[in-house]
Amino acid sequence: MLFNWDLGNMQHVLDDYPERFNTKEEVESIFNDPYFMIKAGKIVDDEQRFTGIGYGLQETLKVVIFVIREQKIRPISCWQAKSKIQKEYNENRKTNYGN
Repeated sequence: MLFNWDLGNMQHVLDDYPERFNTKEEVESIFNDPYFMIKAGKIVDDEQRFTGIGYGLQETLKVVIFVIREQKIRPISCWQAKSKIQKEYNENRKTNYGN
């Protein structure tokens, strides 16, 4: 997978919220979760946003908002999943993967 990082999204995703403990490696690793969930989100400025949910290197369930730009994944935001999202992820995993 290819990712699109620049000063804008690095600042927002990695630096603006230090309490989220995001690193490029952590955010990118979420997409490698074998049970990674993707949902279509809002369209902003004619660009489809997506919500991804998965576990990264820190073994914490996270939500990542992203777009596909020039065939690359461009993270927009990332945070630890709250209980409602954790439940949705676990139900999806059980329903679709049996574990």
